[in-house]
Amino acid sequence: MATEKYGVYAQLVKSIASTPVATDTTVIFIGASPSGDLNQPVLVTSLSDYQSKLGGAPGDGYNLTEAAIAAFSVAGIAQVYMIPVSNSLSFNAADYLGNADLFTGVYAIENLLRDNPTTVNLLCAPSVTDSSVIAALNTIAKKADGHWVSFMVYDLPLDESHTNARNVIQPSAIVADKQLNEEHADAVWGKVRTAGGYDISGAAVRACLMAASDANYGVPARCGGNLAVSGIQGIIGFEDVAEQEGEWAAHTATIAIGETSVVDTHVFSELDYSSKLDYSVSKTSLSDEDWTATVEVVESSGHPAIKVTVTRKNPGDTSAAIGASIVALTLTGERNYTSRFAVMPESAGTQLSADGVCSWINYGGGNWHTWGDHTSAFSAGSVSDERARYDSNIRILTMLTNRYQLKYRFDIDNPMTLSMRNSVIQEENDYLAYLKSIGAIIGEASCQFRADDNPSDNIALGQFVWSIEATITPPMKYAQLNVAFSQAGYSVYYAA
Repeated sequence: MATEKYGVYAQLVKSIASTPVATDTTVIFIGASPSGDLNQPVLVTSLSDYQSKLGGAPGDGYNLTEAAIAAFSVAGIAQVYMIPVSNSLSFNAADYLGNADLFTGVYAIENLLRDNPTTVNLLCAPSVTDSSVIAALNTIAKKADGHWVSFMVYDLPLDESHTNARNVIQPSAIVADKQLNEEHADAVWGKVRTAGGYDISGAAVRACLMAASDANYGVPARCGGNLAVSGIQGIIGFEDVAEQEGEWAAHTATIAIGETSVVDTHVFSELDYSSKLDYSVSKTSLSDEDWTATVEVVESSGHPAIKVTVTRKNPGDTSAAIGASIVALTLTGERNYTSRFAVMPESAGTQLSADGVCSWINYGGGNWHTWGDHTSAFSAGSVSDERARYDSNIRILTMLTNRYQLKYRFDIDNPMTLSMRNSVIQEENDYLAYLKSIGAIIGEASCQFRADDNPSDNIALGQFVWSIEATITPPMKYAQLNVAFSQAGYSVYYAA
């Protein structure tokens, strides 16, 4: 028995190795702002417009403010949609997801796409690395209820382990934190520090730069790699957390103290803090008359650590000897990380790209470029379906499927005449010719209505299928010039 089907659908199938108009890319940010109605999309056209509608100002700590800076001060795009899910700095995953049965925040994206459908969409929750939020956005990006497929750009978490003692990025540590392996997503590492000193979401910057590129080309023909972002100070390698008051849980370690030991030490190397941190040490089974314990900040494996030194006051007094002692370290006061600019060698960025992680390259003079053109599905130098190799592939293909659904959704239940069949073929072929003329696709591409796809049983049920096979123009990912020394020129000396 045939399955009931109803509506206009389009899908990407396994890859094979009217008058066109420019495509507008809709950028949708979801997060927290100082004010504004929750879970309601707001069209924002400038930084001042954002401040007027959602109350934010640079440096206020809200992630939608980061997005506004990325859009209007860094990338210079015309507009974005913003969906505030909280008016508090202490927002969390629950604000995005809402009730377990109704993802209040993320489904506001679906409502926006249904009410304002566009062929090219970018989704981003700036600086959010919570896996549940990313998974929920991923669900919406794959297929919103109105059928509009989107492309998601998301941030990877930042951690001190991502950079070594010289602040050079460690690709393996970064790749280990990649949360999605999806063809319709870009995973972005690193925060951008603007000329004004604001640290903003790398994913937000990349999404806005991609939208700016789309505006230049008219379609998302260019991949998201090597897009210029000028006038920034650098890329932050791990989060900057300053002046958080409170007491941290005690860190304990067992220090063996023998009868003849004069000094014993233990280094708490797993801690993260600066030398401004206050600390104290408590001694168990140590008599103040016989032993002293001191602490100091040292370096361990290239990072700050606290060293506890236990000293016997009278080495010859064996009565004071004990087999072992627990030394507990309690951290209090200001936890004040020193944020680091990451050193981004091109080789390290290329390693990240080989595992589907996008990063940044410094071209000098304050000119940084996005680095990495693969989707998040790319891993260990390969991909299961060739269409997922480059983000431009997926974005062009989903633009075609979104455009088809947007154009023909009102034709459902109209008589399927031969003229309509031919009209769809002609319309799609005209658009494919346009894409070829601007270099978005290469080679021959055509829309067909094939007998194999449309058996008579399906036609009797009112189910019709058109098919497109297209080759997206690949980016010039690598360019090499071979230069060789030759002695052939010496022949001029022997000329008459």
